[in-house]
Amino acid sequence: MILLDTCAIIWDALEVSRLSNKAVSAIEKAGQQNALIISDKEETA
Repeated sequence: MILLDTCAIIWDALEVSRLSNKAVSAIEKAGQQNALIISDKEETA
């Protein structure tokens, strides 16, 4: 299972070159296993 923040999922979709090969492989593997969790909560101070 992988927890992705908003930036990581956007980069995976639009700018995959910003992610390492290891990260891309892990995201693909987790996606095939339905093991992705995407965090979209905005932090507030």
